[in-house]
Amino acid sequence: MKMYFLLFDVQPRPDLEDADDIGGAYVSCWIEADSIKQAEQIAKQEIGDLRWDILEKEDAFEITEDYYDKDSDGYEYYEQALIDELVIVFHTYAMEE
Repeated sequence: MKMYFLLFDVQPRPDLEDADDIGGAYVSCWIEADSIKQAEQIAKQEIGDLRWDILEKEDAFEITEDYYDKDSDGYEYYEQALIDELVIVFHTYAMEE
């Protein structure tokens, strides 16, 4: 299996706790899968299960350890995904007024 990185722009569903205070989020996903298509299916399922709607897929590509500086947060998430096969990180932003 290979490791894939996917980035999505998402918005909270109304039933998500604190949905009224959250404008949206960018979701970074590190997923071990047989193909990028499978990784995208897994990401969409996981994000949906967490009560978020995907607005747009911003990026998706195969990733290796060499992509990262060893001191970066991304490298830590990549390393964790090698263990757990899936790491999803939400970077939320406030509702625009």
